[in-house]
Amino acid sequence: MKGLEISTLVAASRLSRWQLEDRFRRAVGRSIQDDILHVRLGEARRLITTTDLSVKQIAPRSGFGVFLDGVRSGKRETRTRLRRRRSNAGVVWCR
Repeated sequence: MKGLEISTLVAASRLSRWQLEDRFRRAVGRSIQDDILHVRLGEARRLITTTDLSVKQIAPRSGFGVFLDGVRSGKRETRTRLRRRRSNAGVVWCR
């Protein structure tokens, strides 16, 4: 997930940022940033449901840096929701 940034895509496309954004939105129906967020959240969901990694470990692996850990520490019920999501996916919670 590292390196998944709009600037990287612009450089690889040889288009201006505006041209790339416009073409992408027309083809996909959402902005590049929205799509990047969609991919990162999908990876985070995959790691939550298929591993016993903590949110602190999942965040950088899914491209969020420490952002998800900050959200987790501010919400008491996140751990419960994480356990519920994992149990629904058949993953056993490990402390």
